[in-house]
Amino acid sequence: MELSEIIRIGNIDSVNIKAGTARVRFEDLDDMTTELQMISSRTQGDKVYFPYEINELVLCLMLPNQENVGFILGAIYNEVDKPPVTEGLKIEMKDGSFIEIVKGKMTINMVSEIVINTSKLTINGDLEANNINAKQGISKAGAPYIHP
Repeated sequence: MELSEIIRIGNIDSVNIKAGTARVRFEDLDDMTTELQMISSRTQGDKVYFPYEINELVLCLMLPNQENVGFILGAIYNEVDKPPVTEGLKIEMKDGSFIEIVKGKMTINMVSEIVINTSKLTINGDLEANNINAKQGISKAGAPYIHP
């Protein structure tokens, strides 16, 4: 088996979200692969999951001497799908929402809403807001606070 048959570049054809697998179509084949495992940075305990999108360009490692058995190693930036930033870290969604960290500053831009479910939220530093709607009141140092 040649190296070009082991390390392959193709496009995502379908995704099985629940199984963490996807089928890939290679340009030189008329058919697509069986479901290939998607490699993730974390799968046990704390988990990270970013499923691929249909037609996304990916790099695959196919196991030698086993037909259609392999792994999707990751997506590949290309002329059409370029990296979303030139510095820092950015998670960008197709709806325009993003989280970006550059030089110690985090920007969160959500098209819809942000829901935080926690027993306690602590903010150390100044808080600026255009509008605050407190459904159960606001307290200052444990006592109910009424703005003068």
